[in-house]
Amino acid sequence: MFKLSVGAVFLLSLSACEDRAQIDALNNQVRVLESAQNKAKEDLARVQLQMRTLQKERETIKEEKEKLQQQLDEAKQNLDDVKGEFQTYKQQYKLSIRERAPGMSLGNLEIAGREYRNVKIRELSEVQIAVMHDAGTASFAVADLPENIQGMLAIEKVPTATEASQGIRKNGVDSRLDYDREMTRLTIAMESVQGDINSMRQQMTEHIRASTDANASSEQKLVHQKALAALQVKLNLKEVDLQQLQKQQVSLNRSR
Repeated sequence: MFKLSVGAVFLLSLSACEDRAQIDALNNQVRVLESAQNKAKEDLARVQLQMRTLQKERETIKEEKEKLQQQLDEAKQNLDDVKGEFQTYKQQYKLSIRERAPGMSLGNLEIAGREYRNVKIRELSEVQIAVMHDAGTASFAVADLPENIQGMLAIEKVPTATEASQGIRKNGVDSRLDYDREMTRLTIAMESVQGDINSMRQQMTEHIRASTDANASSEQKLVHQKALAALQVKLNLKEVDLQQLQKQQVSLNRSR
């Protein structure tokens, strides 16, 4: 029988010990790596869960935002509709009052410290009113009327040019739109009033021609003379309106 020497046995034993040590070391590394891998999986699963939760929250927030935006849009549309209906009603009421104003009784009024008794409207425009009263006739700015009378006659308070310019300086860029709107309003209003003035002057020319026609009867001449006098009152009011609008436009431009 072959026998190993003591040295050979020692070497073999040493080699076996070294292999076990390496194996144990490798096993330890494997366990460490497996533990790290498991932890990484757990971390990944936790992160994925958080991401899914956040995604659901984002989707929920998005849905809520869309619902709120829809409600806001609907509320704005409803408000715009109501405002539109109100403006239409105001305009209809305003036109109705303008048509019914001549002859309307205002009772006794105190304007600029003076009392007018049994006042009746002769003519009403946007900025001027002509009246009859016990002592004669008078005309003054509608802004001088008592507030309750202004409300009854659908007189709208229009910001002065100074107020508009102060708003522009105070609010900056946004109020530039206010300036543009006010300037556009004044321009359109002046064109409308000027058109009325031109039309009235043309009618007055025709009435003057007819009232001086040698072939016309006295009754016909009287009719034209009365119409001419009525047109003159309206023309005077329209010219005052135009002057007021022109002053507002000049003041608005100067105060920029």
